[in-house]
Amino acid sequence: MSDWDYPEEDERVTWWSPNGEEVVTGRIKSFFDNHPKFIWEGTIGAGGNGIVFRLQYRDGGSSSRLALKIAPLDVDFGGYKTYGENQKTPNEVKSILIEKEWLQKLRGCKHIIQSLDIPPLDDPLLNIPSGMRSHGLRNWIFMEYAENGTLNSFVERHREQYPGQLLPCRLLWRFFMCLIRAAIEMAYYDATRDGQQVDVTNASLESLKSIPPGPLGHLDWSVNNVIVGALEPHFQPPEHSITPTLKAIDFGEARNVDPETDEFNRIGSERNLLDIGEIMGFLMILGRGDFNDKVKVTVDDKTFEISGGSYIEQNRQEIMARGVDSLMIGFVYQCLSLERESRPNLIDLAIKVHDQVVNRGANGVERETDQAILKRISTLILEAETRKRPREDSEDDDDDDEDFEEGRIKRRKIDES
Repeated sequence: MSDWDYPEEDERVTWWSPNGEEVVTGRIKSFFDNHPKFIWEGTIGAGGNGIVFRLQYRDGGSSSRLALKIAPLDVDFGGYKTYGENQKTPNEVKSILIEKEWLQKLRGCKHIIQSLDIPPLDDPLLNIPSGMRSHGLRNWIFMEYAENGTLNSFVERHREQYPGQLLPCRLLWRFFMCLIRAAIEMAYYDATRDGQQVDVTNASLESLKSIPPGPLGHLDWSVNNVIVGALEPHFQPPEHSITPTLKAIDFGEARNVDPETDEFNRIGSERNLLDIGEIMGFLMILGRGDFNDKVKVTVDDKTFEISGGSYIEQNRQEIMARGVDSLMIGFVYQCLSLERESRPNLIDLAIKVHDQVVNRGANGVERETDQAILKRISTLILEAETRKRPREDSEDDDDDDEDFEEGRIKRRKIDES
């Protein structure tokens, strides 16, 4: 059969075929084989929404590792794609374009994964060699490579390396602040003051209080859509002095949220805070609490209802006894609140969490010292590097995230009622 022959319908290989991923990977890899500026290194993770590959890119005398994301449903298999030519373009294919556009707008945001511009003449997918069949892709994204994996894989490594232990609370406060920083970047990436663009990275938190947050909501934020970046002790000190930078990824579902039409009656920043509450709840207990019921909680003498968090509430005293601050639990509850008046303001919460990052000490607990946290982080990051199993990590993350996402879906069904 030639490259251009159309197989019979029942013989067609598609992305959903048993060997579909292998065929797609081979098709895309063929464009990089023998290219003088690229070295193909393999697959990081795969799913219907996207498949991500790892490559080395040589630019002049330097070499860097990067990631390539495509929509596998859009790959040409030999004159046909996984979906029929008369069918509507699948959302999974549209999401690549959506993500590409949002990442372009979010360029320079330090807590957002960064897309990369490859010179057109260097891009094998843009300059198809003579005689090769087109890959059929309409969009693809080159982006920075996350060498330390997802937040979910970080937690899994912690469970293995430190069985029975929770994360140090001072580490949790810094991760909390990283997530809030990402939410701030989404809320203020295009903010202006007196006609001038706001430098969201360097602007003081107090200076942002007078600017209304923008409408961007991630809408797919979970522990598997946060990556663990590098250690950057001189970036926004002391927020990253002993812990790596967290970055939000996967913006294929992102959109501007109108509270008048949003089913949860939340603006974009409130939707992002809701997700942050779920992620922090996960991190505090290194597992998944119930997200399929409502529970009443009390914070600062005010009682309100939250969806999710019932496990934390039922075991609150034990969790606090194991080192998690009551103040942090209260902030997480506010993020999860079903009642608008109990939800936190993004910048007000950022100021409070930042205060804990700056002032919360080890309180005489060895595991909370800078040295102990740095050692723990180094051990977990070294474990990520020595495994060198990007595909296995991805598969584990997918399984774990299915449980997490199922809880999110159940919780949001309750939220609608």
